[in-house]
This record gives sequence, structure tokens and C-alpha cells, in this order.
Amino acid sequence: RNLICRTMASAREAAFDREKSDGFIGKEEGEATRLAKFQEMLQAEESYVDIVQLREASRSGIPEKFRGEVWKNLLGIYPSMESKDRIEDTKTQTSVEYDPELAKEITEEATSFLERHPSVKKKTSLGRLVRLVGSVIHSRPKIQYRPGLVHMVGSVVAAVDHWVDTPNVFLRIYDLKTTYMGSHSIGEELAQLLALVRRFLPSLRRVLINEDLSPNRWALPWIQNLLSDSLPLSCTLRLWDAYLSESDGWKLHKFVCLAILATLEEEMQEMDREELHCFLRHLPALDVELLILRAKNMQEGEAANATSMLDRKAISNPSLL
Repeated sequence: RNLICRTMASAREAAFDREKSDGFIGKEEGEATRLAKFQEMLQAEESYVDIVQLREASRSGIPEKFRGEVWKNLLGIYPSMESKDRIEDTKTQTSVEYDPELAKEITEEATSFLERHPSVKKKTSLGRLVRLVGSVIHSRPKIQYRPGLVHMVGSVVAAVDHWVDTPNVFLRIYDLKTTYMGSHSIGEELAQLLALVRRFLPSLRRVLINEDLSPNRWALPWIQNLLSDSLPLSCTLRLWDAYLSESDGWKLHKFVCLAILATLEEEMQEMDREELHCFLRHLPALDVELLILRAKNMQEGEAANATSMLDRKAISNPSLL
């Protein structure tokens, strides 16, 4: 069943890519102007890049040609040979430290990922992708292997200009997301998302409960892997553009998850448990611009609701004023 789900997802993603290349999706007037604008910002005199201006331009999406360089600037990563040295140093370490079973799991997932994404396969080999995953695990002992880690690392490979930049970019994203979460655990993030589903999408929540679909089977991976193993790659990259273009972009993630559910709610109403699981783990291509807009509206609505609740508490208990 999992193979069938992946095959269906691959077919949907291929159709989306064909449609996009034909100009039906994502066609924007003045694309040449946007490319020139990004090029001008990245080639500023004295190597000075205006990050505020770069963030502003990135909110509407980063051209593929410049994505790797823009991400590095937004993440505060600057040209250095250290990343290449670090990769070379970890080749032996990671191959020794892997247990055979873990190495097999990573290789199987990496093989599947590269088969689904030929564009990434052109940029890196199977062995190199496995080593890249191993290097980030080695660099952060708190990172435990899960299949979604391959998709996160693979998404970074797709974004950067050269695979050697992958560990620094991935670890910076990981560290920023960890900083945003602060003392919150993944479990608490999951609980917050489920609370939002209960508030905004009660009908869909009933469907999920009636079908006895555990949130650990779909919502937990969405949070852990930033949707990289559920959305088509092109959608993931555009979504991460949006997160990186904001100083606190990670706060939007659970609302993006909520917006996805709201967008697909009607389709999900008649699905059984396994159909729901397959659908939620291998999402169709979506209009990321609309998702982000919807997510921000929901975020604002939730903030207004929280403020209203505090006001009501203060009125009922004057000592709080």
C-alpha cells in the first residue's frame, strides 16, 4: 500500500511539474525583472547584501537560479571552505558509526527519494546523500534518524548550488527551528496543531476521529519534517522560501498545516482510514501562495481569539487589570 501511495504521489508531482513548465502554474509577468532584481541584490558592491531587502523580495518566492545563494544569506552563512573540509572529515566517521541496520534504512529511503526526484539525482549520488544524512546526525547528537530526515536533507540539496553547502544550510535551519521551539517539545507542537484543528475544522476532526487515524501517523511527520516528506518537492522549497523570508517564519508552520487541511477538507470527507493516511502522507501539489495567505489569516484569527479571551478574563477578574 505504501508503494501504491508513493507511485500515486510521484505521478501527481510529475503532472504538476509538466503543468508548471507549460506555464499554467506559477507564470508571472515580469519574471525577467525579478531575476534581475535578485541578481542585483546578490552582487551588491563591496559584497554587502541588504538582508531586509532580500527578505522582502523572497516573500513572493525565490527564483530557482538564486535559491541556494539567497538561503545562505538569509541564514547568515557566508562563503567558506570549512563545509567541504567538514564533509571530507565525516565520511569515515559516519560510515564507521552507523550500525548496518541504520545504514540500510537510510540507503533505502535515499534510493526512493532520488528515484522520485531526478533533478536532485543530477546534483548528488546515492552514496553522497547517505553520507550527508550521516553527517548531520553526527553533528547534532539530538537528531535521531527517521525517514523524513532524508527528505529534509534532500530538499536542501535541491536548493543549494553545490551539495557541499548542504550540512551548513540544513543545520542552520535545524538550529533556528529548535531556537523557535524553545522549551516546547515536538509533542507540545503536535498538541497545539490538534487544538487548532479542533477550533477551525471541527467537521474534519470528527472524520479523523471516526476513522481512528492517529495524529502520530500524519501530523507528527508534518511537524518534524516541515512537510518535506509529504508535499511535492517544488512546493516544499517554495514554502521554505516563505519561512526563511521572515524573522519568525517558523511560527507559521502549524498554521500552514492547518491551511492544508482546510484546503483539502472536502476531498477527505469520504475517505476511509487508510485512504486518509495515504493522502495525508503524500499530498497533491498545492498553490503555496494561497496556502501562505490562508495560514496568515488563520494565525491572525487565532491571535485575535487569544487576545479576546484575555480581555474576558480580565473583565471577569478585575484584579488582573
